[in-house]
Amino acid sequence: MRKLEILIRNMKKHFDQIKLLSIVKVACVVLVAVIFLACGKKDLVR
Repeated sequence: MRKLEILIRNMKKHFDQIKLLSIVKVACVVLVAVIFLACGKKDLVR
């Protein structure tokens, strides 16, 4: 039982890290998209 608890805890930590990474990836993608849109709008305005 102890080993199982430790395993579950480690899995949870790992899952949290994956969630954090996915959130960071999504944030980066959104940031890049916003920058591209801003640049595109500037070009259109010219």
